[in-house]
Amino acid sequence: MEEECINEQVYNYFENDQTKTALMIDGKWGSGKSYYINNSLKTYLRDKNVKMVVVSLYGKSNLNEILRSLTINHLLEATYKIKFKNKQGIIKSSLGLINFAFSWKGIDANFNYDAILDILKEHNYKNTLVIFEDLERSELAPRELFGMINDFVEHYNYKTLLVTNEKEITNKEEIHNYLISKEKTVNETIRFNPDLKTSLINIMNSYKCIAIDDLFEVMDSIVEIVKQKLDCNLRKFKYAVQKANDISKLLYSDDTKLDDLDRRLNKTIFIGILLFVEKLR
Repeated sequence: MEEECINEQVYNYFENDQTKTALMIDGKWGSGKSYYINNSLKTYLRDKNVKMVVVSLYGKSNLNEILRSLTINHLLEATYKIKFKNKQGIIKSSLGLINFAFSWKGIDANFNYDAILDILKEHNYKNTLVIFEDLERSELAPRELFGMINDFVEHYNYKTLLVTNEKEITNKEEIHNYLISKEKTVNETIRFNPDLKTSLINIMNSYKCIAIDDLFEVMDSIVEIVKQKLDCNLRKFKYAVQKANDISKLLYSDDTKLDDLDRRLNKTIFIGILLFVEKLR
């Protein structure tokens, strides 16, 4: 599905969904899900006056850790428009208030799930989309993780987006528990399959480099190599572009005038890097 269509679907869920369930985006590792969330979706939602709070579940082994990250990230998002000098003081003061609130409610250093939820309930998430990434990388059991998410959507009415790669959940027992837990909590799953060429161009445009500028002339060939050799993995492609950028800075200054030989060399170097990345990573 095109990114524009996903943006519209996510916004429609945020504005109109009354099922008290979560929305899910499912896509392969390296397909650009995180890049999409932090760029295209973030810009789209801010234009609609909707904030979003993103928490990665990668390596998270307990619910308290997740809720603490959510609290802090919500605070940071709430202050993103404030000038840096003032923001530091506000964040420091607010974190002090959060710690005071935890202490006041008798929460120890390990925190307490129910008590943190009580604090979160007092926060203003009315105009905020809560996003949990890396669902499949969490160390929590599916029933425990989806139980927390169900608390969010059903009891607290927080609009929640889950981002995952379901193909990486391979243990048969885990798959069974995952599907049972997901059925109650997730109403709809969007398959993330953005236009590859557009995604590659966006990555290349993020680098200001004369050597990379030449690569647009062989864009169709690059797309085919990424499909066939890198399995459309944008993370590997971004690594290759970074290396090409590093090499370019060693070879040329910003005002270097490239001749035809330089341009052909740059294209050859980049194709070589792509093929090397396939073996290296």
